[in-house]
Parts: sequence; C-alpha cells; structure tokens
Amino acid sequence: MSGIDENNMSDRNAFIQDESGAIALRMSSASSLRSGYQVKINLKDAVLGSLRGLLQANIVQYKQVLFVADNVALPDPNTITIEELNTGNYEAQLVSIDNVQFEEEEGTYKGNIPLTDCKKTVVVLTISTATFANEEYQKGNGKIIGIASTYTDPVLLLKNLEGTVNMTGSRCVPTGDITNKVFISEIADPDNNTNARFIEIYNADSKPIDLTAWTLNRYTNESNTVSSSMDLSGITLEVGQAFVIAVNDVEFEAVFGFAPDMDGISTGPAGSNGDDNITLVDPNGTIIDIFGRIGEDGSGTNHEFEDGRALRNPSITQGNPVYTFSEWQLWNDTGAEGTTKLPQTAPGDFTPGVR
Repeated sequence: MSGIDENNMSDRNAFIQDESGAIALRMSSASSLRSGYQVKINLKDAVLGSLRGLLQANIVQYKQVLFVADNVALPDPNTITIEELNTGNYEAQLVSIDNVQFEEEEGTYKGNIPLTDCKKTVVVLTISTATFANEEYQKGNGKIIGIASTYTDPVLLLKNLEGTVNMTGSRCVPTGDITNKVFISEIADPDNNTNARFIEIYNADSKPIDLTAWTLNRYTNESNTVSSSMDLSGITLEVGQAFVIAVNDVEFEAVFGFAPDMDGISTGPAGSNGDDNITLVDPNGTIIDIFGRIGEDGSGTNHEFEDGRALRNPSITQGNPVYTFSEWQLWNDTGAEGTTKLPQTAPGDFTPGVR
C-alpha cells in the first residue's frame, strides 16, 4: 500500500497493511516498493522507532523484504470520521471519510490543507515533491480516500488524486454540536443597576460543546416574533462551564469583580427588563431551552424576574423547550404566586459564572 507512487512521501518510506492492521516502514535506503506489491517482511533485527509520532519499523529492504506478487488488490478502506482519524487509532491504514470538504473552497494540494466535515477538522498533508502538489483540489463535498498517518498530529496522506474524485457535491455549512445538555441557568435584572444585567448558559454535557450557529433569542413583552437575536458562533462551552453574557462588560466587571465571557447590548437577550421571553436555539432551528411563554408578557406571571432574578434549579441537567415553572426559582417585584416578591441587588444576590 505504498504511498510513494506519486512521490507524496520519502522514497525510504512505505505503508503495508493486511487484515490485522498496518504499519509504516522506514528503509535504510531508497525503496523500490510500489502500491499493489505483496510482500513478506522479516522482522528479525528490525527496530521499532517513531518519527514525529509515526510508529515505523526500521528495516533493510534487500535483507528483510521478500517480494511475493504484483498487482494485488489493495484492502478496502476503513470508513471512519474525522473525529476517529484524530484519535490516531487508524495510523498507517487505508481509510475513507465521507461528507468532507477542504476548508477553503479554492487552493492547491501542497502543504497542510485543512479538511472538514463542518464540525471537526484534520490536515491533508501533501509534500512539495508530490506529482499533484500544485494541482487545484476539488471544491466540493464528498468522499476522500487516503492513508492515515501522523506528523506530530494525525494527518491524511493522499496516494493519488483518485482519492478525491468524489468530492464534487454541494458544500456543507459549518455548524456547532447538537445537544440538549446546554441550557439557560440564570437571568439577572438587578434592582439597583440595569447595566449589570446578564444571562448565563450552562454546559451539562460530558464534552465541550461548539455553539457555532446557535442563537439566543429575546421576545420582548408579548411579542410572537424574535425581537433581538445573538449569534453564539465562535463559542465553545467547556464541560461544566457557566458562560456569562453581560449587557455591559465594563459595568459588569466593576460590579462583580471579573469580566464576563461575552459582551451583549441593551436591546439583546441579556438586556431583558424581566418581562421578556428567552429561547436557546440549536443550528437546526430547534428550541433547546426556553424561559417564559412566547406571546405572553411576563409581568405579574410566574415567569417574571423584573428587578430580580431567574435561577435554574440545580437538579436540572438539560434544556426544556416548554417553560416549566417548577424548574426555576424566581425573585421579582410583582410576580405571580409561587415567585418571591423581593427585588434583588447586585452583586450580593447573584452568582454569575457559578452553577
């Protein structure tokens, strides 16, 4: 399964594979192995080594490699994902990855070129001596076939351009992760300082969550349509992180003693005066979590937090697309029965960044 047919690796290297697995070979001199050769390897006196993290058997070809047959069919590639390739568990194997595209729509193969499935990325490595290095790569989305390797980090090596002929479909649009384990955990409208308002979202998942294409929406008063929206792209919530979006980052830091994770605006979701409704929406347009009832002004209801605070109960571990009063503790000035009619003041009555 040599990768040197198109000079996309050193002529002292080759990859071999059988039904049990695969490994890279490092010869003492230039190799004459070609793709499709069937060989036997005598591993006596061979030394296992590592080059930039790639495990390889160091051998002397004329002593340790026995030619058996030519034009032998290559093994079927293992179909994996970019995430699986990045584990390093498929090193030296022929692999296939579906529904991927080069991150930049135009360019040549030469160098370290990011490949993406619109969620994860891996590098396609093509060295300058490869016969196709200066060829323009495919612009579309589809299947790629190559050899999983390591160059400090996991990379994919192309044997030849046949590995990208199927990348002609429509390109995907980058989106974040899909989960219901991200939710609104606290909303603040301090009675003593409207510029210290904030909203907090929490990641209860067991892994970091990419919020690309997620949005936080505010429905002002009884509005049935979104009044303002905040794009959360570029944010990755770490496990157990309570992410704070402030209406005014300067005032927030002056009041609470630390900077918020993100700065909002007074008309955005974090700027609610306590009678608005808030939704957290994933890249598919699905409401993952909600505070309040869309179309109903919160004043005098069990979803009012005017001059106060809405705090999610600590037992809640996932979002809820239907507002459920029992999941919350509320403080306000004129709320319905079951809420606490006691205005809250900053900083003492709030716990931003803490869940």
